[in-house]
Amino acid sequence: LVGVLQIVALVGCQRGTQFTPPTDSSMLRGITRVYAIATRDLGRPPKSMDELKAVYAQADPDPSKYVRSARDGEEFVVAWGLNLQSLPADTVLAYERKGVDGKRMVVTLNGEVREVPEGEFATLKFPKGHKPGG
Repeated sequence: LVGVLQIVALVGCQRGTQFTPPTDSSMLRGITRVYAIATRDLGRPPKSMDELKAVYAQADPDPSKYVRSARDGEEFVVAWGLNLQSLPADTVLAYERKGVDGKRMVVTLNGEVREVPEGEFATLKFPKGHKPGG
């Protein structure tokens, strides 16, 4: 729970104050951390957004705000069921479903967040079996 509280604090939620939406880069970076926490807590990698939201819900009753892009208004796309220890650090874990202005934000397993032009998006390193798209 301490780790989840740190992540929620990191992405901008403070109880007792008006919620300030975190940036998409903070939320994507948070997804990498919460994915690892969910893996530890479940004893296996998470299989759905509901399993990630359950981790966020330990610290905030409205976990949906941490998994939705402020830029395109869509829930982030996450590659499920990954053993994080067995993949290269530059593998994409999550990304914006649509993005804006022909660019999507992505986060890799090492927590690097960047904005990628649509033409470059399909060339990124995705986990085996994950079909990148929207």
